[in-house]
Amino acid sequence: MYRRSELPLPNPMMLPTRLQGSLNNELNDGETILWLDQPIASRMARGAWPIVLFGIFWSTFCAGWMFFTINMAMKTPADQAGLFAWLFPAFGLPFCIIGLGMLTSPIWVRRLALRTVYVLTDQRAMIISRSFGKTHVRNYTPEKLNDINRSLNDDGSGDLIFEKVISSHTHTHRNTHSLGHGGHRAGGGRSSRTRTSTTTYGFKCIKQAKQVHELIDGMVLASKPVAEQD
Repeated sequence: MYRRSELPLPNPMMLPTRLQGSLNNELNDGETILWLDQPIASRMARGAWPIVLFGIFWSTFCAGWMFFTINMAMKTPADQAGLFAWLFPAFGLPFCIIGLGMLTSPIWVRRLALRTVYVLTDQRAMIISRSFGKTHVRNYTPEKLNDINRSLNDDGSGDLIFEKVISSHTHTHRNTHSLGHGGHRAGGGRSSRTRTSTTTYGFKCIKQAKQVHELIDGMVLASKPVAEQD
């Protein structure tokens, strides 16, 4: 019924113990695992390097800001120094922490990959991951697997994208006052800017992506009524 195309047999014992437990808790009675694997951690970490490059720029700016403000605070006369003198250096600390997160993002992405498993059963596709002591699961039933976007690398690895989620973020700010006609001061008013971001979900950075895609297609076909399979 299902074309395995030289795919290895699913072996849940390959997973970390807690991830095995999360998988067992998600399976329904009588549900059969057709394939499972974890993302290639090194390839997932490699995809985070653009974040690192931006983090270098971000952290350099933050370090310059901290150096300048701390230097100004230390030069402030003792009788004038107070909470306000050290307020600006403290303001930069959260941004430095964000920069540190960017610089170490490959480590965190790799760590998440090692705590993630992709599962295909005779009923659905699942993405199961563990982070901060919690289990996160995304389910894709056969009707959601008819339009898969596949990308392949030269070694046969690749991504199978099941879903794209577009999010919109609107930022509203107040404009400064400006001079109108005749030199009169005009009101500032408000303006807004909307930015969109796209998040993709699926089996990312997997080995033998084409063969897994074929296995998914076989599961989707087998789930249809007999009259629709012809």
